[in-house]
Amino acid sequence: MKRKYLWITLILCGVALVVFIISQNRVIGEVRGPEWDRIVIDDVVYYRENNNDFSRNDKGRFLGVVTDGKTRFRVYSVKGDTEGKWLYWTWEWEGAFYKSE
Repeated sequence: MKRKYLWITLILCGVALVVFIISQNRVIGEVRGPEWDRIVIDDVVYYRENNNDFSRNDKGRFLGVVTDGKTRFRVYSVKGDTEGKWLYWTWEWEGAFYKSE
């Protein structure tokens, strides 16, 4: 009986792991421009904005992945942005803020 519960638990953990991995790699948009200066998500264009009052510590929850066709970038919401106009973009150690118009 204990073996049966062990196998069921292992299978459920495996399924949960697969769902987690898939959700972390969900592509939600694309990066455009020669210097990756635009992000497009659901027909909303966000432009890189270097003059802002945010810091890397304002990174919010993970939204998904954007890509330029080769490279994948992680996108996060921004804490303190009540209107949803800002995104925080990361790639390896780099990060930048983007604002919608």
